Amino acid sequence: DASIGGVWQNNDYAALRLHGLAAPYRAWSLAPPWQRGDRSEDNLYRPTRGEILDYVERLVDHEEIDVKTSCEYVEHAELGGGSSEMEESRRYTVTFQSMSTGESQTIRSRVIVFATGVVSTLGGQAYLPIDVAQITNGAKVLHSSQMASIDEHTLDEVENIYVVGSSKASIDLLSYFVQKNEHLVVKTKWIHRGHTIFTRRESMEGWMISPNPICQRTRCFLFHTASWMCFRQMFRPVILGMCASPDFTRTGTVLARIPYRGGIENSAVLEGVQSLFGPSQLLLKRKTESNGNVESVLVNPAGILEFHAQDGSLIQVTGNDLVIFCTGQRRDHGNNFLLFPQLNSMGVFTVHQYCQIPPVCAVLTAGLIISYLDRVIDKTETLDTIYTTGHLTKQLARIHKRLDHAKDKSSWALALTYLGGMFALVQPTLTPKIIGDLGFHHRWQRDWFGKDLDVRLDLLPLVAMPTTCC
Repeated sequence: DASIGGVWQNNDYAALRLHGLAAPYRAWSLAPPWQRGDRSEDNLYRPTRGEILDYVERLVDHEEIDVKTSCEYVEHAELGGGSSEMEESRRYTVTFQSMSTGESQTIRSRVIVFATGVVSTLGGQAYLPIDVAQITNGAKVLHSSQMASIDEHTLDEVENIYVVGSSKASIDLLSYFVQKNEHLVVKTKWIHRGHTIFTRRESMEGWMISPNPICQRTRCFLFHTASWMCFRQMFRPVILGMCASPDFTRTGTVLARIPYRGGIENSAVLEGVQSLFGPSQLLLKRKTESNGNVESVLVNPAGILEFHAQDGSLIQVTGNDLVIFCTGQRRDHGNNFLLFPQLNSMGVFTVHQYCQIPPVCAVLTAGLIISYLDRVIDKTETLDTIYTTGHLTKQLARIHKRLDHAKDKSSWALALTYLGGMFALVQPTLTPKIIGDLGFHHRWQRDWFGKDLDVRLDLLPLVAMPTTCC
């Protein structure tokens, strides 16, 4: 990328802010500004896009951090034969290339960390199901990440607004239209393939992060059970269980095959969107064995964007209409799932989905790295981790094998299989001294909140394995 920030850099629309828990959404050793000062008592405050980007910039503004953007990884190599003398120096070379000049540069390092993402359906660049260049009738078509380019005058002037998708971005935009004025609500039509399941924010910010051991063990048991079922691709009972649970709610009216991609939202917001836009929603035609590879969203030979509904109806977008695709981001590596078990030993690391809060995945990786450097390189007395024992490599190989032999190889099926494997096989031994997901640990909202934490004093004890463990 040309700049840092990832999805926060690539997305910009009204009301965009952090969806999930904010207390653990941070670096370990530097608490964010929204946990200090006037907000030091508000552990449920969710930062805006601008606040998060400012925090990211602050994190890399360090004399010992050298950020190189618009670069492409070429290769890495190990120097020498791994002697103790070599291990104490920089044992790896890493070669990367500038995407603008083509010049290559090689650096030496004690460890290498690949943080390139693993799931093709999460993160990455804006995804559109059609080629906008083929539309020739003047219709305004854009991705939700580009909404900042649309001013209020344009929203008022267009004849119809079509919001496509049922995940978090679509809910944010529909809610924004409700807050703006009734005129926008009247001319907006909600188009999607089926329902999307959301975790109720009331539950997420309530019993799920409670310090009560019973709540913690209940959450851990339910999540661990669902993870095992996803790892075995038993999706239907997981989805039906979520639909029946008071901790989840949904948008739309029909059961999509794998609809869990919504995120977290307040019940009142979802109910408001459903009541205002649900009655007139258009449900897109879905691919089945009988209709083959029928496309429900396409640009016809005349250059007109079309939406084909399950009930046989058709919408043709005119030149006076605005279409906003809330269709998420995709990575360009398809369904490779960059597990590479062999890249998780001897000082090479990959950042995986170790928990449900993305920054905590990086925090846990940092703990494994520091433990490795202390134990293997600096020869200090530290306890083993899932990395130094080789247990991580074994479990990643097991997940990799499951993905290779998966019956359902669609993008979302593989994503849930991978996530299920990570949460069921890796997570319990990654932080063996806490109950469940570190991202939901109650200390984030309490004694860790707003504090600059020490990696060795506070983090390493959490990732250290008991002496009796594998």
